[in-house]
Amino acid sequence: MERLTKPQLINKCRQTARARAFAWAKYYEECEMNLDADRKKYHTIVKVRDETELPPHLIDEFMEMTSALRKKIECPICLEIIDELKITSCGHKYCAG
Repeated sequence: MERLTKPQLINKCRQTARARAFAWAKYYEECEMNLDADRKKYHTIVKVRDETELPPHLIDEFMEMTSALRKKIECPICLEIIDELKITSCGHKYCAG
């Protein structure tokens, strides 16, 4: 295996840092899109569940759906729905508020 010169090593480190930053940006973008979609689904289901007369078995189904969605979109710190997403360097999600 060929040894890298100091300039080559510095260049390799910069490339790796850029690739890591790009990967984090894509991950963050994907999380934002998923959060937005899940938040919309959650609010739609809650609205339908609360504003229409539905058979009890459908209400139970909607309750399960809202519970599962809420777990995906709530902040693990304050337990509110995440409005402004923040992500730690290790990938954990929380709200900025």
